[in-house]
Amino acid sequence: MMKKTLTFRPANAEDAEAIAELIRQSITELCDLDHQHNEAELADWLTDINTEAITDCTENSSVQYLALLGKKRVGFASMNWQGEIVHLYVAPKQTQNGIATALLAALELAAREHGFNPIMVATTHSARGFFRTRGFIPTRPDYAEWLEKPLQQH
Repeated sequence: MMKKTLTFRPANAEDAEAIAELIRQSITELCDLDHQHNEAELADWLTDINTEAITDCTENSSVQYLALLGKKRVGFASMNWQGEIVHLYVAPKQTQNGIATALLAALELAAREHGFNPIMVATTHSARGFFRTRGFIPTRPDYAEWLEKPLQQH
């Protein structure tokens, strides 16, 4: 059996519903530190994750990547024109496979190309450790989940 290769490509409007579903699954299954299975809080969080919002993101983000394993959509990342990571989500069944790390590396490379420095993220409790172990540091004492990473110029 041949191993499927992880590839990236820009997302488009046709991907929007699948990306929205991937993000909803990721939030529901992987962000329990944040919503603590509180149905009302989870429903409120998921309200803004819809096809229209993702289509807008794919059309207006400065950088965005769809991660594919074969033809299956397994991750999505986007960064706005200010260098803020807006999305970095991986399908729950694909965690611990290096997909989020690869997406972040692609965003960092693009950030350097666009001259964004530092890059920033308003992270969740669930993802804070991921970002902290990859060089992001808290820079706003008033907002514990705001992290930044100065990029080395090559």
